[in-house]
Amino acid sequence: MGRSAPTLGTAEVALVLPAVRALEARGVPAGAVLSSAGVTTANLTRADDRLPYERVLALWEGAARAARDPAFGLHVAMTMAAGALDLLEYLFCTSPTLLAAHQRIAKYVRIFVDSTWHGVTVSGTHVKITRFRRIDAGVIGRQYREFIIAATVLRGREATGVHWIPRRVAFGHPAHEARHELDRFFGTRVEYDLPADELWIDRKTAALPLRSSDSKLSTILIRYADSLLASVPDRTGFVAQARRAIAGELAAGGVSVAKGAARLGMSARTFQRRLAGNRTSHQRLLDETRYDLASAYLCDPTISVTQLTFMLDFADVSAFTRAFKRWSGMTPSEFRRRHVRQGRESTAMAAARGKRRGEAIPTEAPSRSPSS
Repeated sequence: MGRSAPTLGTAEVALVLPAVRALEARGVPAGAVLSSAGVTTANLTRADDRLPYERVLALWEGAARAARDPAFGLHVAMTMAAGALDLLEYLFCTSPTLLAAHQRIAKYVRIFVDSTWHGVTVSGTHVKITRFRRIDAGVIGRQYREFIIAATVLRGREATGVHWIPRRVAFGHPAHEARHELDRFFGTRVEYDLPADELWIDRKTAALPLRSSDSKLSTILIRYADSLLASVPDRTGFVAQARRAIAGELAAGGVSVAKGAARLGMSARTFQRRLAGNRTSHQRLLDETRYDLASAYLCDPTISVTQLTFMLDFADVSAFTRAFKRWSGMTPSEFRRRHVRQGRESTAMAAARGKRRGEAIPTEAPSRSPSS
């Protein structure tokens, strides 16, 4: 049971090039880092080629270790040359306002990382940008995640010409030794172990015009991005249906390719072929679904690990524990204890912040996409 790790999709090469260039600038040989992550120099010749997303994460973590820099992702963002992120950066910087830039990235994110959900929620006082990928919420994704959020804030400051401070910054991974450097960069106390990566920006800040806005270039870029988006497999259509079918199998007891296919009214062969066309498989979606459900149910103290084991169709508690530890880096019991503790700390922090500002405590849960 649970022999395969959840698939993480693919990402553009452009998202690893800043890490490689940062190593080169520091005089640190990148060969061993690339090899350890399963990446070759030939893989890096075109910024718009794709790599398995888990290799992207592994490369960032390996680069941080090679550089002996616990804040590597942050430091790369702070020193990265303009245009280093290729189309992603140009789409952002040619937008008319900061809010429009984030809305544009939300639309086109699948080009760059094909199974990450990037949401933009506008409220009365703030704009919340949410990056949701439950299955890369462990330590393995830390450097890349911090790089992306830091680069987003830095480019936003440069494009507006204003050194604005986010209202809130939160990550899905645990706190670490370099957390105070991130606090200084963002200008606020960063939160950790949340269900998603979040960046909250005041509405007035989000409305700021970008100095690099270019409507003509923007039109060309959007036309190009639309053509690329059409060529990237959509993991939110058929794959979302397949995940719901697998969740239904789990609820009914007993999981198989044939049962999943029957729920969607097709043969097992057609089912597997369509999953392969979307760069996934029944086993991988089963693991993703199990992990998503386990992560949610472990936050409910009334459900025991033994109950959850059989709800998710594992043979026994030890099989479930091994699979969950491989996915998250911790046992189900450790995960439950950490999230209960962090939930209490986050609630207390939000209450204190709301009291200082005279605001209602934000209770909105992170939005979620079936392909996250």
